[in-house]
Amino acid sequence: MNINNIKNWVRVFRLPFHLALIIPFLLGAELAAWHGYSIDLTLLVVSTFAVFLMTSACFISNEYFDYRTDLINKMYNQFTGGSRVLPEGILKREELSKVIWACIFLAGFLGLIVQFYFKAGDLAFLLGAFGMFVAYAYTAKPFRFAYRGLGEISIGIGVGWLPIFSGYYLQAHEISMLPTLIALPYIIATILLIHANEFPDYESDKASGKRNIVVRLGREKAVYLHTALVILMWLCFLPLIYIKPGDANILIGIPVFMSLLNIMAMHVGAWKDRSKMEFVCKRTIIYTILVPVVTGVIFFL
Repeated sequence: MNINNIKNWVRVFRLPFHLALIIPFLLGAELAAWHGYSIDLTLLVVSTFAVFLMTSACFISNEYFDYRTDLINKMYNQFTGGSRVLPEGILKREELSKVIWACIFLAGFLGLIVQFYFKAGDLAFLLGAFGMFVAYAYTAKPFRFAYRGLGEISIGIGVGWLPIFSGYYLQAHEISMLPTLIALPYIIATILLIHANEFPDYESDKASGKRNIVVRLGREKAVYLHTALVILMWLCFLPLIYIKPGDANILIGIPVFMSLLNIMAMHVGAWKDRSKMEFVCKRTIIYTILVPVVTGVIFFL
């Protein structure tokens, strides 16, 4: 395997985007520690690697099943439309298929270790299996959530809620409302992330039969929904402020301010301009990842 081929595989794995699941998963473990549970570092390392494998399977399967949509997408940017390795003919679909199944197999094997060797709770393996199902069903037949108007909800559950809840559960071995309450702003942030990416992908998504929010509402009306979701995200920080009061909560202002800039940009027509919308997507990714980062810092302090 030459250097160029390695670079192509690094490209398709989209490693920076793994932070969107790994950071909230670690936040869940931190919440368990804050709640008084001891942290099993070996379990944390093994389960984090399992999350990495599941995330990889998710991204690559979306590349595989969204191939025809990406092929006709002419308005993509560096944050939307996938890695482009298939439309550009750099890698073959059968190559991606093998890697997807390898990631699923290895993640499942680690899930069994977490369940039966580490005894991380009765729901440990089921949580991982549920995560894999949501990731697979997002674009794969027969479920195709993204094509049936369920894409945003599945992202909110699978990316926004599940990693934080699972990170907590694997260390605490108990169900608690704490990770769910703390996950609320991140759930909305992940929905905003996919929602922002739907604007540049509008034409190709519509042509391929996707029924996401932007396709159903149209871009002009979807701008107002974007604003409503941002405000909802702000309100979802209230449980965090109540549970962990203190001066450190001022850090919440960072993602709040960045999302406010996006509201203003969208209402002056950034969604009509490819380069401006790319910047909106970039800012959305940054503040989305900052939500669990800031939350983790608040609990650490």
